[in-house]
Amino acid sequence: MLTKSSESRFFVVDCAYQIGVDMAFSITELENLRKKLDRDRRELEERERALAKVEEMLREQSSMTEEVPIPPPVPRAESLADAVRMAVTALGNSEFGVADIEAYLKGQGFDLPKADPRSRIAMLLQNLKNSGEIILTVTGTGRAPNRYRVKK
Repeated sequence: MLTKSSESRFFVVDCAYQIGVDMAFSITELENLRKKLDRDRRELEERERALAKVEEMLREQSSMTEEVPIPPPVPRAESLADAVRMAVTALGNSEFGVADIEAYLKGQGFDLPKADPRSRIAMLLQNLKNSGEIILTVTGTGRAPNRYRVKK
């Protein structure tokens, strides 16, 4: 009984005979050439898929660039107090907490103090509350933090 592998060998030998190719190299060498060709074909397909993906990403990026307006530059804060005040203003009518202010400042690229930035932000929010610029909307208990909003 012929296996698929042996059928392939007979087919190759028959094809070579029909087209007049000298069988000076072995079936093993031919199979090795076939394997190399298959590897090269797979590598080429992978490269084509990667190129198509890069092209797709570039097209998406260029379409996003055209549609999204560039925001005006954000003024840089000189101190953490100024930065917190800017963050509170930027958050508008939204309710916010210390973690929200910290995330906003990090997103804006502000260099936060290395030593316990959240407690410093909390202290500054307390000062803003005491001065009447913001109001306390939720008093935190346990792990739930205080929440604030800009005074209208």
